[in-house]
Parts: sequence; C-alpha cells; structure tokens
Amino acid sequence: MKFVLVGIVTAAVGFFAFQNCQKAPHPDDLGASAVDPKAAILKLSEHKLIRIDFTLLEIENIEKAGSSYSIEMNKTVEIDLSSGKMNLKSDGSSSIERYCLTETLYQELLQILKSSSTCKSAPAGDGQMCTQVMKLPYAVLLTEKESIELGSATDGCGSNSTDLCGESAQQLQGFWAHIKGNIRSYKCE
Repeated sequence: MKFVLVGIVTAAVGFFAFQNCQKAPHPDDLGASAVDPKAAILKLSEHKLIRIDFTLLEIENIEKAGSSYSIEMNKTVEIDLSSGKMNLKSDGSSSIERYCLTETLYQELLQILKSSSTCKSAPAGDGQMCTQVMKLPYAVLLTEKESIELGSATDGCGSNSTDLCGESAQQLQGFWAHIKGNIRSYKCE
C-alpha cells in the first residue's frame, strides 16, 4: 500500500511539473494576422492626439528628520498636444512645474507625430534566447481612444515592442533629448 501511494504521488508531481513544457506553436500555425507587423500599424494622422508623456530621472534633495538625502526621482513631463504646454510632475511630491514649448518646437513635435505610424515588432524567433527583462517605454502617447507605450518590449530582445515606424522613433527620441536637456528654459510667457 505504501508503494502504491508513493507511486501515485510521484506520477501526479511529474504530471503537473511538466504540464507546460509544450513547445510553442510555429508562427505559421497561428495564422498570418498573428505575426504580420502590418496588422498592428496605427496611422497617427487619422487619430486625435491628446498628450504625450516622457519620463525623466532627476536628483532631488529631500530633508527628513534633520538629515538631507539626494534621491534619483522619476518625473513625468506631460506635453498637451493641443497647446504645447508642459507639466513636470515628480513621483516624490505633488508639486507641478509648468513650462511651454516654443511655437517652433511645438510644430516640430506635431509634425513628427502626425507624419508617423506605430508599428509592433514580431515576437523573438524560434531558438533565439532572450532575457525576461521588460523594457519600459520612453514615452506614452494618448489618443482619443487608447494609450500607446512607445519603446516598451516584453523581453530583452525587443519582442512585441511598439514604437513609431522607421526614422520617426529616432526623431522623437532626439526631440525629447533636446527638451530634457533644456526644459527649465521653456518658461511660459
């Protein structure tokens, strides 16, 4: 009786331990729309663009219990796409700093976005080894219907990442690099 019980427990553990070890189906077996990157393209000129949010890391000095600490803090720069006004919000406080894009920079941002489409990359290929580290977005674009995380990916290989197609992604990142380095000079008049 003892051997039968041990055998049943061993079989049950073995069954449950290897239950999810099935090889993933080949992309051809899933149907063309599951891996066709053109199926995920969204033309931004056909949508009302509300806001784009960029993430910024800055050092903040905090005083607590008589001691001073320097902490690297996440901040979000929200750019209203109807006006070019920017709100700089910190994760560590409720204060909001307000800035405004110049008309030239505002038009440049709109041109980059309105002339772009979003593309979704295909999953990593069979046999490709990828880390399980998710890549966070460099920007979040809000339209009238959805929120699009630009530059995010589900693994270290960049699988299932959504971004602007072609050179538009580099143009937007270059635009953000310029704004990030000079944000405090864009005082509203």
